[in-house]
Amino acid sequence: MAHRPLVSRGDRVVIGPEPGGQEAVVCFVREAADGHRGDIEVVYIDYRDRPIGIDLTWNGEFWTLTRPEPDGSYADRVDRLSDCVRKAREYWPEKKPRRRRRK
Repeated sequence: MAHRPLVSRGDRVVIGPEPGGQEAVVCFVREAADGHRGDIEVVYIDYRDRPIGIDLTWNGEFWTLTRPEPDGSYADRVDRLSDCVRKAREYWPEKKPRRRRRK
């Protein structure tokens, strides 16, 4: 099992195995995960062009969600994540929302 990579605020990381993982920006780095909060807190831009804040934990191979259920927050509604939202928008200016097919 590999040690957790050194990351800093503003670094880019990939959620899940590469290739094909979701890119994210590091907002906060913690000394260690505590079960509820992960090793790091990140912001990523989802497929609908919304910034999402979520905790990640290093599993020895890649960054993974700290909790199995989706529990992220809309990062643009959280003041302490505003710098990371801005940085994520610089890295990934716009994602095209998927259109739903009508039946």
